[in-house]
Order: sequence, then C-alpha cells, then structure tokens
Amino acid sequence: MQAADFVTTTGTHTKAFLAAKGVAADRIFPISSVIDPVAFRPRDQPRRYDLVCISALIARKRVDLLLDLVGELRARRPQIRAAIVGKATCSRARGAGPTPRARRHVTSLGFGTEVRDVLWAVACSS
Repeated sequence: MQAADFVTTTGTHTKAFLAAKGVAADRIFPISSVIDPVAFRPRDQPRRYDLVCISALIARKRVDLLLDLVGELRARRPQIRAAIVGKATCSRARGAGPTPRARRHVTSLGFGTEVRDVLWAVACSS
C-alpha cells in the first residue's frame, strides 16, 4: 500500500488504522458502503432481473459461480433472469456459461452501465 497512488477503505476506522501503520493519510479515501434508501427505493415497474452482479469481471471474482447458479435455478424458476454489469475479461463472464440454455437467462450489460437503473430493475414493487 505504501507504493499505491491511493487506497480506498470502507470507513474512517480503517483509514485511521492504515495511517497508524504508515500509509500516507492524504492517499487514503474512505468510501461509504451505505446505500441511499431514497435514491434506490423500489419503483412501480415490472421487474427485469432476479439477480444482478456488479463487479470487476476478473477470474478471482468467480462470475462463473453466478452463471452456474442461474443454470441450477432454472429447474425451479424457468423464467429466472440475471444481469452482469462490468467489463468482461474472462470467457465465462463473456457468455460462455455452463450451457447455451442458461446463457439465454443472463444479460451482459457491459461496463459503464448506469448501476442505479439496473438496481431499480431488481428492486421493483412487482
């Protein structure tokens, strides 16, 4: 962390801990993990997705497990729909999921998608 241009933390306690360990405090930026309930309130619209993954799509994030889960859930929920937001860098995240039938239930929205709209498409009143 000493060599990083900046470090993000999920709170001010972690910032204080890192600063006490020698990381320059002016390079540590706390990011809130709190979701604004007004901005992300349910909307009165049909639900578009049942599951959403918003992530850096790298192998260690294991997006393949989400694809496998969708494939398994299809037996109980044949109309399940999932969305992936992020830049696909591994083949399974680009759509090479467990089976072609499961791929029909996963939409890749790409990088730069408005996350709020995607979350609204899950948290609907219907």
